[in-house]
Amino acid sequence: MRKTLPSLFVFAATSSLVAEAATLAAGDGSDLTGTLFVDLVATGGNDLQWDNGNGSSHAWEIPSGGSWASDGSQTVSLTGIAIPIWANSTPDDTTNNTQNGTLTFTFYSLGADGDVGAGYSGDTLIGTATAAFNSSGDGVGNYFVNFDTPVVWVAADSTAFSVSVSSDAALRLKTGPVATGVEAENTGNGNTRTGYLMSLSVAGTVAPVPEPSVALLGSLALFGLLRRRR
Repeated sequence: MRKTLPSLFVFAATSSLVAEAATLAAGDGSDLTGTLFVDLVATGGNDLQWDNGNGSSHAWEIPSGGSWASDGSQTVSLTGIAIPIWANSTPDDTTNNTQNGTLTFTFYSLGADGDVGAGYSGDTLIGTATAAFNSSGDGVGNYFVNFDTPVVWVAADSTAFSVSVSSDAALRLKTGPVATGVEAENTGNGNTRTGYLMSLSVAGTVAPVPEPSVALLGSLALFGLLRRRR
């Protein structure tokens, strides 16, 4: 008689690479949930402008500052961000500043060296989060969003991550006061964009990577025993 093995379900610690959409609102780092890994969001300084909304050519490095370990023993959940945006001053302004649309925040692990290096070729995608921007006409200001679903960096393997911002409409960001903020990097060649530090805020939580559960270990042991008896 043919024996049928019991079904065994093994769950891996994985994350969704794309977090659900939320909406950006006027506010700053104090409106974010979780630990503030960096809290520098401010208007002023220079501008970064992409008429087509594709800001992926530049990213900003967020160092751990001791907030998390880089040996794979901890999981970092990125819960929200605040950035300085230059939107149009009135609803009928036709200037191509930030228009209403969907912003995408893309997060990368910067690897063992903790640097964006020669572009993204040696870095690992953590995930993305999207947020609606509906405030065109409100002018220059700081805007925050707490992601509906955190972007989860399982077993963090670097002392830094980077974030870039894109939109499906025109995008214009302020960089914040001169000589403050985190480094801006050209993601194509890894060069630092001198004079374009970004004053932003990013929040998240840190937790140990879960140990295998007793139930899971018992199931694996049973599976091995049944295989030997076939």
